[in-house]
Amino acid sequence: MKTPNLHKIQKYKIIIIFLLISIGIRAQDCNNSQLVIDQDFSQYNGENQLYTRSMANNDFPNLGGRTSGGNVRGLSNDFPQRNRVINGELRAEFTKDDASGRTGGFVFDSSFDGVEEAVLQYRVKFADDFVWATGGKLPGLGGASTPNGSQPAGCTQNQNTIENAFSCRLMWRSNTAHTQPPYLIVYDYLPNRETRCGGNTRLGDLKLERNTWYTVKQYLKLNTPGQENGLLKMYIDGELLVDLDDVMFRLSGKGSVKINSVVMHTYRGGNRSDDWWQSPQDDYVYFDDFKVWTNCSDVTDNGENQLPVISFNDPTSPTVTVDEGHNLMVNVAASDPDGTIENVKLYMDNVEIREEVNPPYEWGHRDDLDEQLKNLAAGTYQMKAVATDNRGGTSEISFELVVEENVLSVDEFDASDLKIKIYPNPADNIIFIENEGNTTEDIQIKINDVSGRTVKTITSNSSVIEINTSALSSGMFLMTVKSGKLSTSKLLVKK
Repeated sequence: MKTPNLHKIQKYKIIIIFLLISIGIRAQDCNNSQLVIDQDFSQYNGENQLYTRSMANNDFPNLGGRTSGGNVRGLSNDFPQRNRVINGELRAEFTKDDASGRTGGFVFDSSFDGVEEAVLQYRVKFADDFVWATGGKLPGLGGASTPNGSQPAGCTQNQNTIENAFSCRLMWRSNTAHTQPPYLIVYDYLPNRETRCGGNTRLGDLKLERNTWYTVKQYLKLNTPGQENGLLKMYIDGELLVDLDDVMFRLSGKGSVKINSVVMHTYRGGNRSDDWWQSPQDDYVYFDDFKVWTNCSDVTDNGENQLPVISFNDPTSPTVTVDEGHNLMVNVAASDPDGTIENVKLYMDNVEIREEVNPPYEWGHRDDLDEQLKNLAAGTYQMKAVATDNRGGTSEISFELVVEENVLSVDEFDASDLKIKIYPNPADNIIFIENEGNTTEDIQIKINDVSGRTVKTITSNSSVIEINTSALSSGMFLMTVKSGKLSTSKLLVKK
């Protein structure tokens, strides 16, 4: 029997190791990136209905319960919370005087093929009267050694789960006295943790506000088993707030542990018996635009994200001056050179008016919305539009809006022999135009809105002309009066 050549064996081992490393590098090629979850609930636009297990099964891949005892909660009539989809958004309900996933929000997991790195992104908004209390859970990525393996949550002490899985949910938090402004943490369950429950990695100095959409982005890259070299990055609205490169997602010998699910959890608590986790009222949190990319860090941090391009189509001046009572129309153009536009928001004095997620990005054109832009009161306002792209990058533009006090209640004007009186002005539903010049020719009257569109025309030879203005919206109009070769214009204010 021939004795093996140890030098050749060592050489082959080096070649094999090199090949494995090369394969590993190619596996992270961004051309292999996959968008495995993409749910914006647009199929529920214009609807308001309970969100059921059947609907969630259609909306998320491989839905099940891998944490908290393997239960799916909040998606059936067996629970007091009534989670709903309302006009293309998922609304989670947290019932009053209680905490936990048995009485608030939802608890389920959406699984995908195991990977070494992944990006989760979604949007979240707390209702305008939300009671923060001490805190609650928000979705994050997780993984286990098998496709349906249990993941740690609920302060589990199950050693098998601890050694063969991890989870990186988020939480909103305050102190038990509720004196701290609310903030966000990564509430991670890692196999080397020293705490009984999850970790507490704060997302910078971010302070949460009600009625504000936040774009949450989480990037994980698993560690070499047994080494503290895993990556965890957290972005809010495109700003990097957590950047860790020493995370232990898996222990030595646990290379089978992969990222393979979104841990879709949101509920209060804490211990149900501790009232500092509870709220005296039913509260709501809104979610939208869930996305998961696998096998590529480029979605988040491989190269510079090119920011959105944004401009005003209307108005176009840096300073806009209008008269009191004006109805403002705003139109914004937005595009993204290396992605897509997630939303465009319009603000007046830093107060959000409305968010648009699809072009055309317009405000002031709907009768049932944008009351802030109607019948403007005298004053100076700062108008701002902010575009957010699919990677959380933002760009903004602004203009100054000057609304001048309307002191024009004088209703008489004279153009040579054409003497006209208009009353009342400002008008309700009827105005009168009185011809004081005794002209024998017909009088033509044209009323234009601020965009120049003609909204009413009248021709009469009466000395007193009555015009019904009830169909006109509130705001400013330009009235042009002609008789023969004479003409004059007057600003008309409709209340």
